[in-house]
Amino acid sequence: DMADSIFTKIEKGEVPGEVLYRDELCFAILDIAPHRPGHMLVIPREQALRVYDLPLEHYNHLMDVVRWFATILEHEFTPKAVSIIMAGLQLDHAHVHLIPVEEESDVDSGKGVMIEKSELALIAAKLRGAIAQSPFETVQ
Repeated sequence: DMADSIFTKIEKGEVPGEVLYRDELCFAILDIAPHRPGHMLVIPREQALRVYDLPLEHYNHLMDVVRWFATILEHEFTPKAVSIIMAGLQLDHAHVHLIPVEEESDVDSGKGVMIEKSELALIAAKLRGAIAQSPFETVQ
């Protein structure tokens, strides 16, 4: 069995992190070094190396969750756009970045800066409220 990734450890509560959502196939967390407020990751539970290694049903579900969160981020942070990025170079556990952006440089790989846990907690609380009240089409 593969050792748990840092993401799996966060989801299990073994490592601190702001888990926003979980279901049987995936979960979502805030990025601890966000490029912009609301920068989050949607992660398959299965520790696939790349999202396209997932079974098609799991991939489609992951992307449904990504689309749902993109609408929530758009509503809560009113950015010019929400960038969806699958870089997949840092870790051996596929993940999708959602970044509310104002300009193209917001997605530069060196842009992220660690923020205080209290600031992360405030953003998490805002998004948890939005998830609970989401008027958007939810994941099937």
